[in-house]
Amino acid sequence: MIPSLVQIVLLGRLKSGVTMEFTLEDSELAEITFRVYKDVVNAAEIRSTIFSSKLPICLVQPQLVWDEFQLKAAVAKTIQNGKDGTMKTRSFATEILYWLSPSTNISESLKTLGAGDNASEFLVISKESDFQQVRELIKGTEISLAELASLRDSQRITDSYGLNQVGDMYKSSSELLSSYIVSKMMTKELC
Repeated sequence: MIPSLVQIVLLGRLKSGVTMEFTLEDSELAEITFRVYKDVVNAAEIRSTIFSSKLPICLVQPQLVWDEFQLKAAVAKTIQNGKDGTMKTRSFATEILYWLSPSTNISESLKTLGAGDNASEFLVISKESDFQQVRELIKGTEISLAELASLRDSQRITDSYGLNQVGDMYKSSSELLSSYIVSKMMTKELC
Protein backbone atom coordinates (compact mmCIF):
# COMPACT_ATOMS: atom_id res chain seq x y z
CA MET A 1 0.00 0.00 0.00
CA ILE A 2 1.34 3.44 -0.97
CA PRO A 3 1.10 5.97 1.86
CA SER A 4 -0.82 9.11 0.98
CA LEU A 5 1.69 11.20 2.90
CA VAL A 6 5.16 10.47 1.63
CA GLN A 7 7.51 10.34 4.55
CA ILE A 8 10.88 8.75 4.25
CA VAL A 9 12.95 8.13 7.32
CA LEU A 10 16.26 6.39 6.95
CA LEU A 11 17.97 5.22 10.09
CA GLY A 12 20.98 3.10 10.75
CA ARG A 13 24.72 3.17 10.48
CA LEU A 14 25.04 5.81 7.85
CA LYS A 15 28.17 7.87 8.34
CA SER A 16 28.17 8.02 12.12
CA GLY A 17 24.43 7.51 12.57
CA VAL A 18 23.23 10.20 10.16
CA THR A 19 19.44 10.35 9.98
CA MET A 20 17.70 11.71 6.93
CA GLU A 21 14.04 12.69 7.04
CA PHE A 22 11.77 14.67 4.82
CA THR A 23 8.02 14.90 4.53
CA LEU A 24 5.89 16.17 1.68
CA GLU A 25 2.19 16.78 1.94
CA ASP A 26 -0.23 15.24 -0.55
CA SER A 27 -0.76 18.57 -2.29
CA GLU A 28 2.87 18.71 -3.39
CA LEU A 29 2.73 15.28 -5.01
CA ALA A 30 -0.87 15.60 -6.23
CA GLU A 31 0.24 17.72 -9.18
CA ILE A 32 2.54 14.96 -10.44
CA THR A 33 1.16 12.23 -12.70
CA PHE A 34 2.63 8.86 -13.60
CA ARG A 35 1.62 7.41 -16.98
CA VAL A 36 2.85 4.17 -18.50
CA TYR A 37 3.03 3.49 -22.24
CA LYS A 38 3.86 0.39 -24.25
CA ASP A 39 4.12 -0.31 -27.99
CA VAL A 40 5.48 3.22 -28.55
CA VAL A 41 6.80 3.76 -32.07
CA ASN A 42 7.97 7.40 -31.89
CA ALA A 43 10.06 7.80 -28.75
CA ALA A 44 12.70 9.87 -30.60
CA GLU A 45 10.07 12.41 -31.71
CA ILE A 46 8.63 12.64 -28.19
CA ARG A 47 12.05 13.08 -26.61
CA SER A 48 12.98 15.73 -29.18
CA THR A 49 9.78 17.69 -28.48
CA ILE A 50 10.33 17.51 -24.73
CA PHE A 51 13.97 18.65 -24.98
CA SER A 52 13.38 21.41 -27.55
CA SER A 53 10.43 22.79 -25.57
CA LYS A 54 12.34 22.42 -22.29
CA LEU A 55 9.30 20.76 -20.74
CA PRO A 56 9.79 19.34 -17.23
CA ILE A 57 8.80 15.83 -18.29
CA CYS A 58 10.74 12.75 -17.30
CA LEU A 59 10.73 9.60 -19.45
CA VAL A 60 11.79 6.52 -17.50
CA GLN A 61 12.50 2.95 -18.56
CA PRO A 62 9.70 1.06 -16.76
CA GLN A 63 11.72 -2.15 -16.79
CA LEU A 64 13.81 -0.75 -13.93
CA VAL A 65 10.95 0.44 -11.74
CA TRP A 66 9.74 -1.89 -9.01
CA ASP A 67 6.62 0.00 -7.93
CA GLU A 68 4.86 3.32 -7.44
CA PHE A 69 6.48 3.90 -4.04
CA GLN A 70 9.90 3.99 -5.73
CA LEU A 71 8.59 6.67 -8.11
CA LYS A 72 7.01 8.72 -5.35
CA ALA A 73 10.21 8.60 -3.30
CA ALA A 74 12.31 9.89 -6.22
CA VAL A 75 9.80 12.64 -7.01
CA ALA A 76 9.53 13.62 -3.33
CA LYS A 77 13.32 13.88 -3.05
CA THR A 78 13.43 15.94 -6.26
CA ILE A 79 10.77 18.34 -4.99
CA GLN A 80 12.50 18.66 -1.63
CA ASN A 81 15.89 19.33 -3.23
CA GLY A 82 14.28 21.91 -5.52
CA LYS A 83 12.88 23.72 -2.49
CA ASP A 84 16.21 23.53 -0.64
CA GLY A 85 18.29 24.55 -3.67
CA THR A 86 20.29 21.33 -3.40
CA MET A 87 19.47 19.63 -6.71
CA LYS A 88 22.33 17.53 -8.08
CA THR A 89 21.29 18.06 -11.70
CA ARG A 90 19.94 20.95 -13.75
CA SER A 91 16.34 19.87 -14.32
CA PHE A 92 13.29 18.21 -12.82
CA ALA A 93 13.54 15.27 -15.24
CA THR A 94 17.22 14.52 -14.72
CA GLU A 95 16.92 14.92 -10.95
CA ILE A 96 14.18 12.26 -10.85
CA LEU A 97 16.33 9.88 -12.90
CA TYR A 98 19.25 10.56 -10.57
CA TRP A 99 17.19 9.72 -7.47
CA LEU A 100 15.66 6.62 -9.05
CA SER A 101 19.15 5.25 -9.53
CA PRO A 102 21.29 3.57 -6.88
CA SER A 103 24.33 5.25 -8.47
CA THR A 104 25.86 8.62 -7.55
CA ASN A 105 27.12 8.98 -11.13
CA ILE A 106 24.69 11.34 -12.86
CA SER A 107 25.59 10.26 -16.41
CA GLU A 108 25.19 6.60 -15.50
CA SER A 109 21.83 7.30 -13.84
CA LEU A 110 20.50 9.10 -16.92
CA LYS A 111 21.77 6.43 -19.30
CA THR A 112 20.49 3.53 -17.21
CA LEU A 113 17.03 4.82 -16.28
CA GLY A 114 16.16 7.33 -19.00
CA ALA A 115 14.07 6.14 -21.92
CA GLY A 116 16.07 6.35 -25.15
CA ASP A 117 15.11 7.22 -28.72
CA ASN A 118 14.35 3.57 -29.50
CA ALA A 119 12.24 2.90 -26.40
CA SER A 120 9.01 1.05 -27.07
CA GLU A 121 7.89 1.40 -23.45
CA PHE A 122 8.28 4.28 -21.06
CA LEU A 123 6.89 5.83 -17.95
CA VAL A 124 6.06 9.55 -18.04
CA ILE A 125 6.47 11.62 -14.87
CA SER A 126 5.20 15.19 -15.10
CA LYS A 127 2.64 17.73 -14.04
CA GLU A 128 -0.65 17.15 -15.82
CA SER A 129 -0.49 20.55 -17.56
CA ASP A 130 2.96 19.77 -19.00
CA PHE A 131 1.91 16.28 -20.07
CA GLN A 132 -1.01 17.68 -22.08
CA GLN A 133 1.53 19.39 -24.36
CA VAL A 134 2.91 16.04 -25.57
CA ARG A 135 -0.02 13.67 -25.01
CA GLU A 136 -1.22 13.79 -28.62
CA LEU A 137 2.28 13.03 -29.93
CA ILE A 138 2.55 9.66 -28.22
CA LYS A 139 1.90 6.83 -30.67
CA GLY A 140 1.51 3.95 -28.27
CA THR A 141 -0.85 2.35 -25.81
CA GLU A 142 -1.35 3.84 -22.36
CA ILE A 143 -1.68 1.21 -19.65
CA SER A 144 -2.61 1.49 -16.01
CA LEU A 145 0.08 2.21 -13.45
CA ALA A 146 -1.13 -0.98 -11.78
CA GLU A 147 0.22 -2.85 -14.83
CA LEU A 148 3.74 -1.46 -14.31
CA ALA A 149 4.83 -4.80 -12.83
CA SER A 150 4.14 -6.51 -16.17
CA LEU A 151 6.96 -4.45 -17.73
CA ARG A 152 9.40 -5.00 -14.87
CA ASP A 153 12.70 -6.74 -15.66
CA SER A 154 13.48 -8.45 -12.36
CA GLN A 155 16.98 -9.48 -13.41
CA ARG A 156 17.98 -5.94 -14.42
CA ILE A 157 16.53 -4.58 -11.17
CA THR A 158 18.42 -7.25 -9.21
CA ASP A 159 21.67 -6.33 -10.96
CA SER A 160 21.15 -2.55 -10.74
CA TYR A 161 20.20 -2.42 -7.06
CA GLY A 162 22.46 -5.22 -5.82
CA LEU A 163 19.58 -7.44 -4.79
CA ASN A 164 21.70 -10.58 -5.04
CA GLN A 165 23.00 -9.69 -1.59
CA VAL A 166 19.52 -9.37 -0.11
CA GLY A 167 18.31 -12.10 2.19
CA ASP A 168 15.33 -14.32 1.50
CA MET A 169 13.19 -12.25 3.86
CA TYR A 170 13.30 -9.31 1.45
CA LYS A 171 12.86 -11.45 -1.65
CA SER A 172 9.71 -13.06 -0.27
CA SER A 173 7.90 -9.74 0.18
CA SER A 174 7.31 -7.22 -2.60
CA GLU A 175 6.77 -4.49 0.00
CA LEU A 176 10.06 -5.23 1.78
CA LEU A 177 11.88 -5.38 -1.54
CA SER A 178 10.40 -2.00 -2.47
CA SER A 179 11.58 -0.56 0.85
CA TYR A 180 15.07 -1.97 0.26
CA ILE A 181 15.25 -0.44 -3.23
CA VAL A 182 14.10 2.96 -1.97
CA SER A 183 16.62 2.78 0.87
CA LYS A 184 19.40 2.11 -1.66
CA MET A 185 18.25 5.10 -3.72
CA MET A 186 18.01 7.51 -0.82
CA THR A 187 21.18 6.52 1.01
CA LYS A 188 23.52 6.36 -1.97
CA GLU A 189 25.23 9.60 -0.98
CA LEU A 190 25.49 8.73 2.69
CA CYS A 191 27.27 5.39 2.49
